[in-house]
Amino acid sequence: MQRIAQLRKDREWTQAYLAGLLHVDQTTVSLYESDKGQPDAQKLRLLAQLFHVSADYLLELTDYPGLPEELAPNYVPVYARLTAAPPDTAPVGYEYIPVSLTGRGRSFVGLRLADGSMAPRFLSGDTVIIQRGGEADAGSFVLLSVEQGEAVLRRYLPRENGVLFQALNPEAETLFFTPAERRRLPVSILGTVVQTIRR
Repeated sequence: MQRIAQLRKDREWTQAYLAGLLHVDQTTVSLYESDKGQPDAQKLRLLAQLFHVSADYLLELTDYPGLPEELAPNYVPVYARLTAAPPDTAPVGYEYIPVSLTGRGRSFVGLRLADGSMAPRFLSGDTVIIQRGGEADAGSFVLLSVEQGEAVLRRYLPRENGVLFQALNPEAETLFFTPAERRRLPVSILGTVVQTIRR
């Protein structure tokens, strides 16, 4: 059950620490993680509770962790489309992010990409995890919305006379806005990409 190992490492827990929580020895945890042993129903239920995931997720029967965002802050809602306004539709799913990214007032949202405007780095069907707000560094990948429209992914490249939002695919539109245009339209940077998930 490789997901046990990944979830444990994301929390920076040792095998011995997890073994203590499960009331088993470290060898048992090692056997679980290497697929040489399986937890019984009681231990599986306890593992699911400790990691805030479903048993089906641990057993790799689903890629959906099974818990709403508000119960597990390291699960990010993923949407098919985003705008500068709060989402008005239900998420298409949730994705797991490492616990180390959460905390300190950080907020995340996911977007399932539907186009190839950022190929080859980001492909249609990829999910990008965006850290909302904050300052974007030059060269980072950001999600932006123009005139409250649907958000698009672009590379953020500030210039002396404005900002270039570069598409990596030469067939997609690269955008440039002066400071006056950014205020007037407005152009909103929703956040910066911190993780890409490809399945």
